[in-house]
Amino acid sequence: MKLNKIEHNPIEMIRINLKMTQKDFAQKLDFQNKDQYAYHANRFTIEIIEKIKTHYNIDITQDIISYLLNTIKSLKSSKSKPAKKEVKGQTAEFDFFDSIQ
Repeated sequence: MKLNKIEHNPIEMIRINLKMTQKDFAQKLDFQNKDQYAYHANRFTIEIIEKIKTHYNIDITQDIISYLLNTIKSLKSSKSKPAKKEVKGQTAEFDFFDSIQ
């Protein structure tokens, strides 16, 4: 199975494509307020997945999996890169300028 690379929260992308504010989208999905919506959207709860499927007939399960896998991959790659060594009080720009003189 090949998954698309998704870099943004798929729930938020649906909301943006529908040109709705978080408050309006929260009301449409029968959440009490936008904070409750944000809680479910950021945790990808079953409740919000089912509400989106019910109201918009969209199954976003694959998109969520792709998004989470991409997030994990990017976190792993950022941890594997060695940290740049800093010299206190100097930058590469000044080092280059000093070598010219």
